[in-house]
Amino acid sequence: MSGVLPRELILHIGFNKTASTWFQHHVFPYLEQVQYIGRGKAPVRGLRRDLVRACPAYQALGLPTEQWRHRADDVIRALVAPAKDGRPGVVSHERMSAPWRFFAERGKPIRHPDALPESLALLRERALALGVERVAVLFFIRRQDSYLPSFYAERSDRIPRAGQSDFEAQLERILGEEYASRGAFLDYGRTVRALQQALPEADLKVLPFERLRGDAEQVLREVGAFLGEDGEALVSRVDTGRRGRQRGGKRPNTWTLRPRRGAVIRPAKLRRRLGLDTERTEVTLTADWAERIRETYRASNRDLAAAVPELTESLVAHGYIEDAPAG
Repeated sequence: MSGVLPRELILHIGFNKTASTWFQHHVFPYLEQVQYIGRGKAPVRGLRRDLVRACPAYQALGLPTEQWRHRADDVIRALVAPAKDGRPGVVSHERMSAPWRFFAERGKPIRHPDALPESLALLRERALALGVERVAVLFFIRRQDSYLPSFYAERSDRIPRAGQSDFEAQLERILGEEYASRGAFLDYGRTVRALQQALPEADLKVLPFERLRGDAEQVLREVGAFLGEDGEALVSRVDTGRRGRQRGGKRPNTWTLRPRRGAVIRPAKLRRRLGLDTERTEVTLTADWAERIRETYRASNRDLAAAVPELTESLVAHGYIEDAPAG
């Protein structure tokens, strides 16, 4: 560890499936006035992930605060360990905000949707006490009916019975009986209002992922301004044509699944020829399921627009809500 504290700490917390990998590889490394200090993967002294491994710093934000309050200063030092000097520093990891175990994936721990705001408040309190002048959060969101199938496809190699039937059964649980523990991760109104309690208004930037597809350069200008970087100069250094991996299928509203991890017969074509994993090629989001997802989160998205009025135009344009909330 260098022992250097950046004067500002900006956390890019995801959400996952919102081009986080693109930012980590093709945007943040080209910052100049601000330094990119990595993904927060340095281990925290005295904090265990399990019996064998130390807990990486980014993961503390997903834990109940009582599990790491006694090591809060060590979490901060681990987050900023790669800092070279006192310039503002960006730490980026999508799992700071995203669910860890969402679709019954093998090998993934469970976290609660309320852990992030509570942990962020503690992190900010201790960072300011250590001498950091500002703690800020950059948070990208993605429309729920696009996020759910995309994330399912991304995690499909860890889902024992991945396929169309399992996908729809998972949606039924997420939108129904397990909404409070899983579906609430996509309740952006609730999440943002909780983050607003933990941070000053000027230190929280929320952006819809869909804007990147329409005007990546303008999004970069806004991101640059929020971080403390010259936005125009940043645009000139970034190839906005490069994008991360996509799991969209060959047909509309389909997503390609990953081959199963650890299968005895690994080649996907051979498994299908033998009649194995017949559903493991792709999942489809039907019109009925898409509408049900949108209906489930419609009130939350309207609450988000009320909480962050400057987002309203984008939320309407990209289908999160039909029109601006009254008043």
